[in-house]
Amino acid sequence: LVKVRGPEMAEAQALRAGEIVRRLRTFIARGEADVRAEPLTPLIEDSLALGAPDASATGLQITLDVSPDVREVMADRIQIQQILVNLIRNATDAMQGSPAPHHLKIRAVTRDGMAEVSVRDNGPGVAAEVAENLFAPFQTTKESGMGVGLSICRRIVEAHGGQMWLDATSRPGADFHFTLPLAA
Repeated sequence: LVKVRGPEMAEAQALRAGEIVRRLRTFIARGEADVRAEPLTPLIEDSLALGAPDASATGLQITLDVSPDVREVMADRIQIQQILVNLIRNATDAMQGSPAPHHLKIRAVTRDGMAEVSVRDNGPGVAAEVAENLFAPFQTTKESGMGVGLSICRRIVEAHGGQMWLDATSRPGADFHFTLPLAA
């Protein structure tokens, strides 16, 4: 996994986070995605560096399992990083209230000509009554949340030709999935 080392790395991460925000604003305003073939593993690793930069210090155990047949996806790198960062941060926030150890597993496999990415944690999970409207705008389980993150994530995935969902049968924890087209 990518580890933050020194002020240069911190500066690079800050610039990357700024680019994510800028591109997200453009997407919301115009609905545009700059889609190209992107290697999936480095995209996930960069998202982990942004979404869980202090994982080792907090005792978060991260597993990354990318199937060898998932090399490249058709994606707007910055927009997909936004999705992954959102899911990673949601997972780490959810696990804070749970007993240790905290596990985060990101997995990618091929399914029906698509790459299926899952982000799973071992936190308390999502209540059934919340899960029904989880992707609707302004629905949140957080005291300080705005409730727009997951609805924007789903919109981005759909603009890429994929789908996004919560596997509510996974317990303990939450298991979010999304698909992206594989690069030819």
